[in-house]
Amino acid sequence: MLPRPSSASNANAATTPPTPEAAALAESKPATPPTAAEFELQSTIQAAIRRDPTVAAANVNVAVSAEGIELSGNVASRQAHLAASRIAKSYAGGKRVVDKITVNPQGDAAPNPTPEKISTAGARLRP
Repeated sequence: MLPRPSSASNANAATTPPTPEAAALAESKPATPPTAAEFELQSTIQAAIRRDPTVAAANVNVAVSAEGIELSGNVASRQAHLAASRIAKSYAGGKRVVDKITVNPQGDAAPNPTPEKISTAGARLRP
């Protein structure tokens, strides 16, 4: 039979800081799936955004979690941006609203790349 480790060695193991790899793994743990109430709130906000003529055609994503409500995507005008934010806040009920919406006046689904991104888009990686 193997001897049991002493309590001193267990105490040392508990106070040893995690390796950078272990810390990164702990931070990258998958998000918990939304609860039924969060899913319902997300669906309600998305439906309200689709009904509003100012923002209906925009590409706005809504994510609801225990931490709050996150808006992301692209809209064609500041008015659409404000409308989406106003709608989310009207349903927030005390939850924090994080607004990551980008205004893109061209109305494209994604913003145009910057000149730096254009110039390096075709670059090849060197071995």
